[in-house]
Amino acid sequence: MNLAITLAQEFDHSVLLIDADLRRPSILNYLGFPSGPGLAECIMDGANVGEVLVKTGLGKLSILPAGRNVSHPSNCCRQNG
Repeated sequence: MNLAITLAQEFDHSVLLIDADLRRPSILNYLGFPSGPGLAECIMDGANVGEVLVKTGLGKLSILPAGRNVSHPSNCCRQNG
């Protein structure tokens, strides 16, 4: 997370940080953002990635949150695959 913030702020790069921990998502909480839809909804429900991205206001840092908790993440890929 620190690397993403540094790249977004100090080097003015567009950075996408993906919280792919579908069992215990933490990035939004760590940065003080409310939880919402994210990667899980994109994979399982076909949600549009652009609609679930969170712009942080920290340089050009955006986050693709994990979304809802998934107890067995390996099953979510099989469901649509």
